[in-house]
Amino acid sequence: IDRTSKDKLELAKNVYDFVNQSYTSPIRRYLKEPGKIFEKDIKRIWNNKGEYYPSHVQNELFKKMLISTGKFIDEDFIYRQGFCQISPHEYYELKIENQTYFIDLWGADWEIPFGCYAKIGCAKGDAICP
Repeated sequence: IDRTSKDKLELAKNVYDFVNQSYTSPIRRYLKEPGKIFEKDIKRIWNNKGEYYPSHVQNELFKKMLISTGKFIDEDFIYRQGFCQISPHEYYELKIENQTYFIDLWGADWEIPFGCYAKIGCAKGDAICP
């Protein structure tokens, strides 16, 4: 993905699309698969493409993939937490060239575009975009 991306923004978008296409984010699926909330083993997550993983796990995989390219550092990411009705909701702010992009891989499955995040209520397509 890194080699086919022309700049950092395109790289971030391509990794975002890759992670989004690799895992699903059904609403409240964590109630059926609560063990995945605590999953940290990147190899296990990687080998379970096509399965459900909570958005915070997908967001973390996105972050690790970008950092592994050497073009991003941990300080480029700011962790944010909010709520979707009664459920906690996590996303990142990502700085690229003095511009902020929100990374919300749950939102990607719910018609929320790259660079935006789901606002409280988390209705389909209901987003905050800079």
